[in-house]
Amino acid sequence: MPPEAYHYALPYELYEKHRVRRYGFHGTSHRYVAERAAEMLGRRPDDCNLITLHLGNGCSAAAVRNGESVDTTMGFTPLEGLVMGTRSGDIDPALPFFFMTRLAWQPRK
Repeated sequence: MPPEAYHYALPYELYEKHRVRRYGFHGTSHRYVAERAAEMLGRRPDDCNLITLHLGNGCSAAAVRNGESVDTTMGFTPLEGLVMGTRSGDIDPALPFFFMTRLAWQPRK
C-alpha cells in the first residue's frame, strides 16, 4: 500500500520509532481474488481496478488499482475494520469510557 493509505493521522515519529501503521491482513486471499477476477474478465491483473472482499469469520475489503493493493479496511491489528466473527471491528474510541461511566465498569488489572 502507498504511504497515504498506511499512515495514521498521528505524529510521524510514532511511525518512525514504533512502526505504528496500518498493515492490512488477508493479503494472499485478496491477491487470489483480484487475479481470478482479472482472469474471468479476460484482462491482465495490472489492467484492473477492483474492490476485493474476504468474507467469512474473518472479513476485510481491499482496493486494488492495476493489480496492486492501494488500501484496506484492516489496520495495525486485525481488530480494525469490518465486523467479524470474534472481533467488533471499528468502534468509537469513546465507547469504553462511556460504558465505564454509565455501567460503573472498572479497568481490569
